[in-house]
Amino acid sequence: MGLLKALGDAIFGASIEEFKVRITETDVKGINTKILQAKGIIPVRYSGDFKTLVTLRDVTENEAGESILCLYEKLQSPNRSYLQETDIGYVGLNAGWTDWVNLGVIPTQFLVPPRTGERKIQIILAITDIIQEKYHWISLVDDSNINNKLHFCLNHIGKGWADIDDDVDETNDLTIKIAVAISMSEGSLDDKEGETIKAWIENTIAIYSEETKKELKNKFNKSFKSSYAEAKNGKLELGKLIREFEKIADENAKYKCLDLCYAVMAADGEAAPEELEMIDQISKSLKLDQSELSKIRDSNLANINMKKISGNTLEELLNIDTSQSNSEIKRFLNKEFQKWNSRINTVNDKKEKEKAQEMINLISEARKKYK
Repeated sequence: MGLLKALGDAIFGASIEEFKVRITETDVKGINTKILQAKGIIPVRYSGDFKTLVTLRDVTENEAGESILCLYEKLQSPNRSYLQETDIGYVGLNAGWTDWVNLGVIPTQFLVPPRTGERKIQIILAITDIIQEKYHWISLVDDSNINNKLHFCLNHIGKGWADIDDDVDETNDLTIKIAVAISMSEGSLDDKEGETIKAWIENTIAIYSEETKKELKNKFNKSFKSSYAEAKNGKLELGKLIREFEKIADENAKYKCLDLCYAVMAADGEAAPEELEMIDQISKSLKLDQSELSKIRDSNLANINMKKISGNTLEELLNIDTSQSNSEIKRFLNKEFQKWNSRINTVNDKKEKEKAQEMINLISEARKKYK
């Protein structure tokens, strides 16, 4: 109603100022909200049906800026960046708003800039023809007088989307190095272990564009080769890698890392004590849910020859906590026995049944040891 009235006033000769914009601030249900307002003659070059579009750019580091994500669905573009569209209807030449009208409502709590900290956010206001398919843009950001007024500061406490992307790349990079450390625990890299790590790299980068895929592949392959050289010279420190990984990895990345470690361990069909000891060290450091870890471990046991188990590997493979009392260990083994015994009775695949039976045999051996 306000937009139509303002346009009507313009048509019937009310005095209209030059086009102006401003940013006001309010609190909406506890959320700090910036409001972009405009008044004056709407800067269009011909009459037609138009709509305004408000977008945001983070110009903290450079004038070109980077996009701002928005967590509020009603203010999202298809790529989840902030966008507010307002249909202003038919606009004639020299028509405009005599009063301030709201064109952009910006709830700052829902914004995710590229990086954390104090950010300079630019508001971009444009008008587009909604009838012509070519979408004729009339950008207001080029007007230096207007542009100087279309900024606000945002103190973003959490991680920015670029920080998260960087962390994802870094966690994947560290996952590769940790997997190499596992594979080199016996002093050499088995071909199948190397192939497992390379297949993991290919699978991880598959979701990206061809250009990004190429960049990540070069980066991850370089990490693979350099960590192999470090491990060969005894300079690859697992403890240091885990500490770096813990700082930036989310829960999903941690499970992915453990899954690769178990896959590398099982790649050659054997479970070396050194490998299991290192994986146990990683599991304890990352403090993940034991039931989920059990699923990851069990899914990779199918490739291990149980007849080659020896020494302390029995405890490590069955995930027995040797710091517990014998009675606690017995209760744990009873649960494991029930799990694998149930699997024998439910699976149809011959190999899975054989694997379950091998696990039961190992559990029986352990039960004798801790009776």
